[in-house]
Amino acid sequence: MSGDGSAPGIILEPTDRPSPGLALGLGIQLTAVGLVATITLTTVVFRAAGQSDVNLAWAVFAAIAVSGLTTRHCSRCAGVVWARATSC
Repeated sequence: MSGDGSAPGIILEPTDRPSPGLALGLGIQLTAVGLVATITLTTVVFRAAGQSDVNLAWAVFAAIAVSGLTTRHCSRCAGVVWARATSC
């Protein structure tokens, strides 16, 4: 550790604000992970159930739509740091 109290390799402290480019890049990465997990789980379940491609396409659409609506509801209701999570 260095003398200023920070560990080597630490780029941002919890109180630091990331640059817009870094925040955008991290947001895209998290969105990709969420979409891949949603699509993969839906595909595995519907393939295991022997459903057709048409049903699979609708199921993936529905899973992503519900995920998006849930995210929108939580962000509007709870705020940035979930400060008002119990009020909704």
